[in-house]
Amino acid sequence: MGFEPGDKVAEFSLPNANSSVGGAELSLSEVLTDTGAIVVFECNHCPYVVGSIERIERLAQRTRDLGMGFVGINSNDAVNYPDDSFPNMEKRA
Repeated sequence: MGFEPGDKVAEFSLPNANSSVGGAELSLSEVLTDTGAIVVFECNHCPYVVGSIERIERLAQRTRDLGMGFVGINSNDAVNYPDDSFPNMEKRA
């Protein structure tokens, strides 16, 4: 299942690893602005993601500068990928 720019998605709420941008949970409606939002699927263990961190951070800043929302989601299973556990995501956030 994939989405294209402009597609509508269902509301969701997930645990928030970055307390500087919200409470214990963060919902799509909290991130979404009138101009949209960028959702990035990321993790701690993937070498491609690790190698793209600076690019992702620049994208996040540019997105905020344009008045859009930005959120990173880790959908990995921490049992199979311990580096992607919630405590490890909190350290990186």
